[in-house]
Amino acid sequence: MVISTLAKSLDNEGGFVLVTAMLIMVVLTFLGIFATNTSVFDMQVANNDKLARESLYAAEGGLETGIEVTEQNLSCPGGFTTNRNLPDGTSSTLISGVEVLDPLLWRQNSAPSANQSLYPGDFYLAGGANSAARNPYRDVTFPPRDATVNPPQSRGPHTNLSIYGIVSLVQGGAIQVAAGYEGKGKGAAGGGALMVYDIHSQHLGQAGSESILRLQWNHVVGQEGDCLY
Repeated sequence: MVISTLAKSLDNEGGFVLVTAMLIMVVLTFLGIFATNTSVFDMQVANNDKLARESLYAAEGGLETGIEVTEQNLSCPGGFTTNRNLPDGTSSTLISGVEVLDPLLWRQNSAPSANQSLYPGDFYLAGGANSAARNPYRDVTFPPRDATVNPPQSRGPHTNLSIYGIVSLVQGGAIQVAAGYEGKGKGAAGGGALMVYDIHSQHLGQAGSESILRLQWNHVVGQEGDCLY
């Protein structure tokens, strides 16, 4: 009798479906967690890629703005006329949403950092990232700084430009032998002079995103237009 009862117990499949269903639910739960984590990770990667691209393109646009500002400033030998008085006693020039902090930026010499390269902190503080004194190297910023605080500060995503230039002679062309009869040195004609500018563009975007680009721009001396600002 005992053996018969034990055999029936072993043959009893009651509850098997419930156990199987629970196992399937556990597996599906783990798959759902894995899929959720993967989706969150993919969204983070996509968002970071978006921020990086936005800051890169904004910094690239800053270079284009820097070229135009430099050319306009070269057309004003005495510098831009300031039209914005700030609470810290300084003034700047506001041109269509672009704030020019240095009205004579075309007179800049070589960049202060080694090998003509600027670091992120160079756009703001001469005394380092922890310096309380705002002594920026940036010459241009947009959107304009908030003038309701002293000293004025940039808020939200914005672009900074630092522009440095040197004078360089341009190689010319002449017929060395045939032009020699005109006098000593006449056969080695020069091609004029260039103002060679390094335009640094830094964009600070959302969520701490940042891009810094540099472009070299050559201005031919004597090709300046009328001063507009």
